[in-house]
Amino acid sequence: MAQNASYTEVLLRAPKNIQLSGHIIYDKQKIDNGSLIQYDHDKELWQGLFAPQNTGLHKITIYAKENENSSISESVINFDLNVTDLKRFILFPKTYSQFQKTQCKIYEPFEMKKVLALRCIVKYLMLMLLNSV
Repeated sequence: MAQNASYTEVLLRAPKNIQLSGHIIYDKQKIDNGSLIQYDHDKELWQGLFAPQNTGLHKITIYAKENENSSISESVINFDLNVTDLKRFILFPKTYSQFQKTQCKIYEPFEMKKVLALRCIVKYLMLMLLNSV
């Protein structure tokens, strides 16, 4: 993770029939809203964003499953993230399985706040959403 960063990014390429998900763990506890996995249509890559909440060793896991034929995700990537400097932590907006299945993408803001205006892409359509969290 870069110095003074609030999150780290992992870019992955996967076959079109694969859906990715993931999470970040600190001290054996999953960090709620600590990860955002989304598909970047422009780059044709999956983008994994992981936001630690503390300094120290974190575990990141990325899962994969076939879009239509499987309800079971399998762990495909595991790695450690050692955070030595964290100025502030952020939380990502909560997403659900349909978000990954339809390969949606949140462009801005990544950080979750009390009232959140999202700019996202849904099947190549740009939308502006206003949502109270």
